[in-house]
Amino acid sequence: MASNILEIVGIILAAGSLFIALLAYHKSGQAQDRANSIQAQLLKIEEQREAEALQRTQTASLRPALRKVSNTTYRLYLRNVGVSEARNVKVLINGIPLDNHPAAVSGDQLASLIGPNTEVSCLFNVLHCQPPFGIEIAWEDNSGQLGLFRGTISF
Repeated sequence: MASNILEIVGIILAAGSLFIALLAYHKSGQAQDRANSIQAQLLKIEEQREAEALQRTQTASLRPALRKVSNTTYRLYLRNVGVSEARNVKVLINGIPLDNHPAAVSGDQLASLIGPNTEVSCLFNVLHCQPPFGIEIAWEDNSGQLGLFRGTISF
């Protein structure tokens, strides 16, 4: 009889051990799944950062400035502070293409290609119109996205 009880206790202990082992296996699988999910999310974030860093190395960034260069003369400057050249640069002043705006000086046009860390300018006649001016600059660069600046310029 005592040996039957010992056998039953042994079987119960073995079954309990098996149950605990299966439970530990299941929990371990859940923890691994969570770790894999977190790792996938971290990988996605890192890939996004790398893509953004690559895009920054291929992006132009144009900034305008209106500067007085003599008592009666002003110039509109566009500076490319990006690391890529800006191509097909288009400028709107108060919604009007720069070449058609009353402040544009005939025969003096902005370059349509502006290299990195480069500044270009054109004469800007403010006798017939006064700042501030709304300005929109659009360009293409190596990033594959259309560059755009919107803002206001003044003296």
